[in-house]
Amino acid sequence: MPGPVYIDPWSPSMPSTCAVSDAMRNSTVGILQKCHDTSTSANCYVEIGSSRIIHNNYESCTDSWLLLPGFSLLPNWFLIATYGLFLCFLFLGIAIISDKFMSAIEVITAKQTTMKITDPKTGEISAIKVKYWNPTVANLTLLALGSSAPEILLAVFETVKNLGPPEKQNPGELGAATIVGSAAFNLLAISSVCMMSVPKGEVRRISNLKVFLMTAFFAMLAYIWVLVVYTIWTPNRVSMIEALITFALFPIFVGLSYAADQNFWIKRTVEQQVDLEAKLSAGMKVQSVTTTDADGKVHLNRAQIAVLVKRTEGEPDAEERLMKHIMALFPQDPWSAMRFRINAARRLGGKAHKITRVVEERDEAPDTLRENRVHPSDHSFGHAESMNIDLFKKFAVAESDVFMFKCPTFAVVESQGFARITVLRGGPLVGEASVDFYTIDGTADSPADFAETKGTLVFRMGEESKIIEVPIVDDDGYEPDENFFIKLCNPSVGKLLGDTVEVTIIDDDEPGYAALDDTMEVCETATEVHVTVYRRRGADGRVTVDYRTQDDTCQAGVDYEDGSGTLVFESGETSQVITVCLSDRHVPQVGTSFKVLLSTPTGGIVLSKRCELTVQVVGDLAVSRLAEEVMMRLAARNSAVDLNGDESYYQQFRDAVTMAESVDDDGAKVDPAVISIVLHYFTITWKVLFSLVPPPSYSGGWACFGVSLLFIGIVTAIVEQVATLFGCALGLNNMVTAITFVAMGTSLPDTFASKQATIESDDADAAVGNITGSNSVNVFLGLGLPWVIGAAYYESRGSCFKVRAGALGFSVTIFLVFSAVCLGTLLLRRLKWVAGGELGGPEFGKKFCAVLFFGMWFAYIVISAMQNYGYIDWDTNDDLSTACD
Repeated sequence: MPGPVYIDPWSPSMPSTCAVSDAMRNSTVGILQKCHDTSTSANCYVEIGSSRIIHNNYESCTDSWLLLPGFSLLPNWFLIATYGLFLCFLFLGIAIISDKFMSAIEVITAKQTTMKITDPKTGEISAIKVKYWNPTVANLTLLALGSSAPEILLAVFETVKNLGPPEKQNPGELGAATIVGSAAFNLLAISSVCMMSVPKGEVRRISNLKVFLMTAFFAMLAYIWVLVVYTIWTPNRVSMIEALITFALFPIFVGLSYAADQNFWIKRTVEQQVDLEAKLSAGMKVQSVTTTDADGKVHLNRAQIAVLVKRTEGEPDAEERLMKHIMALFPQDPWSAMRFRINAARRLGGKAHKITRVVEERDEAPDTLRENRVHPSDHSFGHAESMNIDLFKKFAVAESDVFMFKCPTFAVVESQGFARITVLRGGPLVGEASVDFYTIDGTADSPADFAETKGTLVFRMGEESKIIEVPIVDDDGYEPDENFFIKLCNPSVGKLLGDTVEVTIIDDDEPGYAALDDTMEVCETATEVHVTVYRRRGADGRVTVDYRTQDDTCQAGVDYEDGSGTLVFESGETSQVITVCLSDRHVPQVGTSFKVLLSTPTGGIVLSKRCELTVQVVGDLAVSRLAEEVMMRLAARNSAVDLNGDESYYQQFRDAVTMAESVDDDGAKVDPAVISIVLHYFTITWKVLFSLVPPPSYSGGWACFGVSLLFIGIVTAIVEQVATLFGCALGLNNMVTAITFVAMGTSLPDTFASKQATIESDDADAAVGNITGSNSVNVFLGLGLPWVIGAAYYESRGSCFKVRAGALGFSVTIFLVFSAVCLGTLLLRRLKWVAGGELGGPEFGKKFCAVLFFGMWFAYIVISAMQNYGYIDWDTNDDLSTACD
């Protein structure tokens, strides 16, 4: 009697249905079961009329809740293309929802708390803001959960789906195999990509080596433990004890890694202690220039900024140097692996690439407003001249000849004999130029008070100034102060700026009276206040006047130094200056004031009604400008690296349907790339759907965290079905499908994230330092949780939880060998004489290691597949019938 004939409906050389002869049908009786009766993945037949269709691996290929009726009868090439594209679409969906999931984690881990520290030198207690989550704990819990969520949920979903009667257990392979395949891809393939991504001549070195060694140890331990459970302790089954140990290793792993990060067993070295104190000092410095309002928003402390401005007053490029100093107090934290993964997910969804660094330096120093501030003491009297800043700005940038008076007003004592006024020439100063001038009477008349004067000033090439001299008449009779004017006209070239100057003649034939201005303003950053006391309506004889300061809203000894004294005016002297020193360690509050009072005149001088002056503190434009510029730069920095998502549902739905602006690596806006446009419209369905997830800003990120995890679970459930169908269409079993297509698809965002981290980070922590931690969590949660569920379910029913250990045990063995080689190579490369760091270094060594790592991953795939298909003899011992014995 002929043996059974097996017809594979998925073979391209066979039709999707084949009629079987009676002889052939009879030969299968007692050998094959009907497909609807079988509970295994063995061959079975389906009756259609008087014929039978024999299927290979029937349950995995056609028994799917995802299939539409008759869909499996379509041409094989069409099924491969459809399942393949749909699988890619699902992987992009996982990447997009992972963007929101990781954004929620970023918000959660960004939470800050207040830490009180004591200055060892002064004993002063200060409170600084520190992150609530330790970076190591965050990376090994929330970050690892975020990056491994698809693999973990795939294993959990497959286990839950296959729960049923103990006698019909049908353990799946896709979830566990995906975890092992993903670990191999992460460690070997991604390390290869990172190795080649290091810019030429650069090296990336893991900074937190203690944590990396701890996670590497647990990564090896985790897969050794899987091998022990599957093939040694309880072959082909998992007991509750084994499941609980696996799950318990997770908190042990996190706790020991945290202890390594905090040096619980090793006393800090001097360098580490200095580094820690530097970090605390940096936190205190940040707090020293910031304040927090009732809503928790951080603002710059204007008073502290003003103190810094005061201390650098008069130094070259003081404002720009101070800007850099303040920005240095707010160091840009290096990106964590979490943020790189968010960015990678954004790019897969066609969103704009976010830069990791914002250039703080500028090619040119920002325009300073310090030169625009006119101190009250600059308005001098007597022989000094006042500056007209607006005119001088125009004068300084003039492209053609311009003429102007150096000052708009001038004062001269009657007894000096001459008033000497300066006229300036600006512009290119090429060739000879001239300008006419003449005097105009005011309250002073010519020739009684001054001599009428007119003439022409001739400027030779390159000459910048000329002097006009006007004779002043000195009489013996008393008269009030008088003025006259000088006017410029008829420039031979160019034009006039400020064509008139007022000249005041101060009479000095009487002792006069002493007077002050009513008020004056002083910048908050000034170190001194110069108060001018005027002697008017006479300057004859030697006289004295006492003065003193008095508190108003300013406090002597805190805001300014209390002062008093006697001013002595010699005969003909018309002004004296009182100098009041302001505190060099404190800046008075804007809007406060103090007073200067005159008293006790002697020598015949009398006090004017204006013998009391209020000095008002006003804001320094340089401080305002500096504070605004710092906030703008900080806002630009935060905007450039802000990956926490939108703050409202409206923004989420708007961004889902809008093509995001693209930026280049320097942050400049550029036209979107073609691939970004294609990805945007290809994934727009996912974007709109996932806009239903609460924004990360809601509930501190936890609402987004929970709903995103739910969506990841739903999409992962669909991936489990489509991956099985796709592998079957290609003629691959679940094991090979899992370690190839599914592992690569779920690890795609990690690949892009690690590549970007390699290029843009200064170390290798975010690139490869977190791979070992993620691989450990894959086992402790991705296998531990399904094992606990399965063992609890079946042991409660008097049975055991069965697993297919043979092929997976072989795959884990090969992975452990390659892992040891990879990790050993990375650690060896840390030696200075080898490469000086895990990634990069000399070109030959870099390329060699990249090829080695990728070759090991490819070899892992080939060797695992060959064993799975029987080309390599390995005692798989997959007899599940005796697993519970």
